Amino acid sequence: LGTRPDRADTDNDSISDLQELRNRSNPLDNQPPGNGVIATLETAGTAVDVAIRGPIALVADRQAGVAVVDVADPFAPALIQQVNTPGDATAVAIVNDLGVVADGAEGVTILDLSAPATASILRQFKPGGDFRAIASSGQRVFAGSTAGTVVTFDLLSGTEASRLQLPSNPRIEDLAVEGDVLYVWTVGNLHVLTLETGAPQYRRGVPTPVSNANDFRRTRLRLSPERAYGTYTDGVVVFDRTDPWNTIVLATRATAQLGWKDLVPVAPRLAMPADG
Repeated sequence: LGTRPDRADTDNDSISDLQELRNRSNPLDNQPPGNGVIATLETAGTAVDVAIRGPIALVADRQAGVAVVDVADPFAPALIQQVNTPGDATAVAIVNDLGVVADGAEGVTILDLSAPATASILRQFKPGGDFRAIASSGQRVFAGSTAGTVVTFDLLSGTEASRLQLPSNPRIEDLAVEGDVLYVWTVGNLHVLTLETGAPQYRRGVPTPVSNANDFRRTRLRLSPERAYGTYTDGVVVFDRTDPWNTIVLATRATAQLGWKDLVPVAPRLAMPADG
């Protein structure tokens, strides 16, 4: 999208599209507006997740920790700090001036982002286990482990508030929260938890026909106003969550393309996937 797949120099200015991206110049000069890559930034590790708040983006960079990026100018993102977290950073969230990192076997790492250029580790939670999914609601942070544990942390007090064990101890792939509902995706099941009394309480599991998960890449869960989308290795499961407590499977879409990465809802009943 955006640049021409059949032409190395979309805008015919004698500079290839790839070189223009490297130069942080526009490969679409004098071309009609379109969707596509407008800038790139190399990070020290393997970028697997991103969270954005205002002009700051946090990038989960696996063994290299977390990259703090200034995105005030989207055409020229700038790395302003690299925080070497003690674990394997696989998911990130931003809560006010704090960065929250699912840091693998090291638990959950909290970053001080009050001065992004000098961002640093503020504290760590080590509840035991391998954590690679994160979600937040207000001052509460929810972390999901590969052994099916959902741990809630209170950012104000800096303490663990509660923990819940999912039935059969499945590997948690992703978390998503909306209002008083916490959704937990484990590939094979979408678990629906209520937050109405504060600590998560289990309401129901919604089984799906899929069971294969990529051992190396997290599969993802995304919400739109009426739907939930859970990716798996070669497709996506679509849920109707109009009534969260009676969430149902609407469809399972499998493709020949392996390695589904993520999915972005773009309308109440429409989403765009990255599938390989």
